[in-house]
Amino acid sequence: MTERYSSAKVRRYQSLLSRLLSDVWEARQPLRWLDVGAGYGEVVSAVMRLAPRGSVVTGLEPMIPKVRLARERGIDLRPEFLGHQDIGHFNFVSAINVFSHVNDPRAFIGKLSATLAPGGELVLETGDMGGVQYREQYPGLLDLPDHVGFATKAIVESLLTECGLRVVKLYRLRIDGMALLAKSIAKRLLGRRSVIAVPYRSPYRRLVVRARLM
Repeated sequence: MTERYSSAKVRRYQSLLSRLLSDVWEARQPLRWLDVGAGYGEVVSAVMRLAPRGSVVTGLEPMIPKVRLARERGIDLRPEFLGHQDIGHFNFVSAINVFSHVNDPRAFIGKLSATLAPGGELVLETGDMGGVQYREQYPGLLDLPDHVGFATKAIVESLLTECGLRVVKLYRLRIDGMALLAKSIAKRLLGRRSVIAVPYRSPYRRLVVRARLM
């Protein structure tokens, strides 16, 4: 593994989730939250900072070394795939940058939906390739074959509806700013693969969706 736990990711997810679910945090009601494909536990860490006392926040991550490192930080991760065991139901289930790694996106969203308690909500983040017509319009590495599929806003919304979920809030966020350019240049100087793209030109967006089980 070349990645590691990122405090910057925790701060970014905390900021994003504080806006996306502002009404939830203001209600101050304990909740059950499951993060699927939790990696090193950054999303779990962010939710733990926001969730009211008495909440249960956990994650599923199939890579055992990542789970071990997360647990050393006091982050509750389980070395499991979604659907392999009955883990109960949750008020919120998140899947952050996991959608593009699954071979059957509809079945995946169906499993996420089945894990929600009545009236529960899904938080999904993936890429929106709508408007991207050729490789040069994507401002980063495609990471093939680790990424097995690319979606659009219309595709994601359609799959959510098919699986009994209604979109409550949706953000389309650009990534091709000066921060990405600086990061790409730093990687290149360190001898790592990167794409140097002109900022603010790409139609690609981060797609963040909050959807409720109907």
